[in-house]
Amino acid sequence: MEKRIKVGIVDDHQIFVKSIALLLETIGHYDIVLEAFNGKEMIKSLENLSDLPDIILLDVNMPIMNGVEAADFLHHSYPFIRIVALSLNADDESVISMFKSGCLAYLVKNCSPKELDTCLQEVFKQGIYYQGCNLKGLEQGQQKNKEVPPIQLTEREKEFLILACSDLTYSHIAQKMGIAERTVDMYRGKVFVKLGVQSRTSMALEAIRHKLVHIHEI
Repeated sequence: MEKRIKVGIVDDHQIFVKSIALLLETIGHYDIVLEAFNGKEMIKSLENLSDLPDIILLDVNMPIMNGVEAADFLHHSYPFIRIVALSLNADDESVISMFKSGCLAYLVKNCSPKELDTCLQEVFKQGIYYQGCNLKGLEQGQQKNKEVPPIQLTEREKEFLILACSDLTYSHIAQKMGIAERTVDMYRGKVFVKLGVQSRTSMALEAIRHKLVHIHEI
């Protein structure tokens, strides 16, 4: 029998929380064990739960305690709970910030029920889900890394990569590196090619997956 996945939902829109809960219960292999409408409510609920969630669906933009703060708390206090971010937007800054805070997947709220189900299954079984980066899970990624030559970066490319995984603009990265912005564009192009990506978000996620960048460096 397939293991039922215990899910928590944290979002400041009550109708959305109830709708997602109903959807997951209808799919059939999920049990909703926590519903909260901001990060602080989530913390109180977790303290009183005897049966903790396997996964928490976490809204990025919430009052009182936002998604990044809530994810940071979960990552350090409940590291065994997998975090999936939910948002109306998927801009680079939000995605990178949530992954840096310990999220294992990032979904936009207009995703299909099928993608939500796929995401939760992948996160539960494999450890990570990011469709845009073709990430199939940490274990599979680690196995892949054993089968292909490691990615080779120069010291300056590594310096650029670490800065690019932060919240700095490319203009500020140029200032930090003491180079012209067009030179930053050159480094970006080279790193994109070496990592096989086409966006800054994908670059950051691939860098973390391949352990080219560690969270404490960002």
